[in-house]
Amino acid sequence: MKKLARLMMLSLIGLPAYALDAQDQGEYVILHSQTQQPTSVQMRFYLQGRQWMMDGRTQSETSWAPVCRGTGDCRLVAASASDVAAWKAVLPAPWRQHRFSCIKNRAMGFCHVEERNNPRRRAYWMFALVNGYPQAMMVNRLR
Repeated sequence: MKKLARLMMLSLIGLPAYALDAQDQGEYVILHSQTQQPTSVQMRFYLQGRQWMMDGRTQSETSWAPVCRGTGDCRLVAASASDVAAWKAVLPAPWRQHRFSCIKNRAMGFCHVEERNNPRRRAYWMFALVNGYPQAMMVNRLR
């Protein structure tokens, strides 16, 4: 019986977390970690069919450049519950209680965060995956 319970727990670890939805398509800017002011780094996430894509630019650039497409190491996929748990662990405690919905690739994770009592209110975090350790970056939606 203990073996069965252990196997069930291990199988749950690999289940995907809630993925982003179509409402998360848009343009975003990374905020400075100390001042919470916008940096020059902007990205655009959008769906092409069921595949998430990402373009990027700096504030001074007028056109978007492709960053992640639907192939290779940069392909964006739904994050697992264990991915999300590891990312939440590096955030301040008040953020950890909220529901995270995320996509990821080998280099980063991108999440929308919903308050449990107000799911229509969303915030966004990006996690750079540096040597296996997540570096949290708050993100603001531009449009």
